[in-house]
Amino acid sequence: MLDRLAARVAMRDDAPMFVPHLSGRACPSQPQLRGAWVNLARHHTLVHLYLAVLESVALEYGVYLGVIRRLYRGLMLRELRVTGGGERSNLWNRIKAETLDRPIARVRRSEKAPMGAAILAGAGAGLFRDVRETAERWARCGKAVRPDRLAVAQRRGRIARYASLIAHLASFGEESQGGIGEHDA
Repeated sequence: MLDRLAARVAMRDDAPMFVPHLSGRACPSQPQLRGAWVNLARHHTLVHLYLAVLESVALEYGVYLGVIRRLYRGLMLRELRVTGGGERSNLWNRIKAETLDRPIARVRRSEKAPMGAAILAGAGAGLFRDVRETAERWARCGKAVRPDRLAVAQRRGRIARYASLIAHLASFGEESQGGIGEHDA
């Protein structure tokens, strides 16, 4: 229901942002960084908050992709593949495609993790000569969600704002380390 309602909401630069690190950030390790909502206004609804949660994961991926591009300058990613429960959301896949500026394809089979383990085990046991060829034969993808060019430009600005927000919240978390702990209150 939220996906259906949220799909009708136009993306705006002043939309709320959510930082999903409720237990600290894992990559890079920043245990002091905690989750937050920012840029909330009275007119924002549950649907806006839901969109911010979906977008937050995509924005985090956008930050990671920037790091990967700096480390591997010649790397060309033609398509990204999604699996798991979130793959079912057309809206979330569209947000990821726009944020990462790459088509997002769903892996069709539901037993993805065991299938990957089986392929690797089979390769290790000598049953498969080519892991890539076996994976391509076993793991078929559905139709990819392609990024909208106008939305990609808007999302780039959101990634930059998100990265700035993360930096500010990390320093805020470091400052608060000496304060009252959860057991002190």
